Amino acid sequence: MRAEWGRQITALTTPNAYLVTLVYPLGVGPADGGPPFHIRREHYKEALPGWKRAIDERPKVSSPGHEGQERLMVWRKVSSDKEGSPI
Repeated sequence: MRAEWGRQITALTTPNAYLVTLVYPLGVGPADGGPPFHIRREHYKEALPGWKRAIDERPKVSSPGHEGQERLMVWRKVSSDKEGSPI
C-alpha cells in the first residue's frame, strides 16, 4: 500500500516538488494494530524513490499526547518518472 501511495504522489507532482509529511505514531509496533498504524521514518524513504529528504525534525508544537511520537519530514522530488529514476 505504501509503495502504491509513493507511485501516485510521484505521478501527481511536478519535478522539484516538495512534499510535507507528519510521521505519526512513532514508537508503535506492528503488533499494536491500529489505527493509527505502525510507521517508521524509513517507510517514507522506501515509498518515495526519486525523492530526497530535505527536513527531518521534531515538530515545535504537538497535539497533547503526541509529544515525542511525531516527525516533520519534508521531501524534494529529484526525479520525474514513476519509478524514481533520475531524469
